[in-house]
Amino acid sequence: MTVPPEIILSGDCRDRMPARGPFDMILADPPYGDTSLAWDRRVEGWLALARGALAPTGSMWVFGSLKRVHELAVQFYPAETAWRDIYNDVQTTPDATARTVRRKQRPPHTGQIDAGHYVSHDGGPRLMRSVIYLRNCHGRAIHPTEKPSALLEILIRTSCPEGGLVGDWFAGSGSGGEACRLSGRRYIGCEIDPTMADRARDRIATVLPFHDGGAS
Repeated sequence: MTVPPEIILSGDCRDRMPARGPFDMILADPPYGDTSLAWDRRVEGWLALARGALAPTGSMWVFGSLKRVHELAVQFYPAETAWRDIYNDVQTTPDATARTVRRKQRPPHTGQIDAGHYVSHDGGPRLMRSVIYLRNCHGRAIHPTEKPSALLEILIRTSCPEGGLVGDWFAGSGSGGEACRLSGRRYIGCEIDPTMADRARDRIATVLPFHDGGAS
């Protein structure tokens, strides 16, 4: 199936998105039901459908608060792995007796180490810093929980191959589509609010695809 560079679908992501895969990367900023906003209602069952639409080598990035994101993580466990293989009991010494740890003698031979090589690109790419400085969306956001497109672009360039397909299951303002256009990736987003979907399409349409396929 040939996919145009950017598409925003209107409707429920559980109905519209699974057949559009496989995705090289899935972005999701789902509602968790933490607020009284009309749109902030939990969407049950989307995670299993998204995982089924992911390519074998794909990755999934899900935004969430520290209060709620664990609810997503535990959904991957029960059906696949027994709890005894997940839980790691912390080892203790109940008698509180000091233990002596003796050093092992370093082996005299570590094996053959051949010459290595690396490729350097002038001006980058560089390793990502632990603190990322980005312009926030305060005062100019289209959607109440909009994420900076510059942040999404970093995730997309890191996790999706050039020309790959990104699926945004809760598209909102379309910032993911903007990031895909700037980074040279294809994009399919889904937004249940038709008015917001139109605004997302308008936003993406104004972005010129000034990308070289590499890291910015």
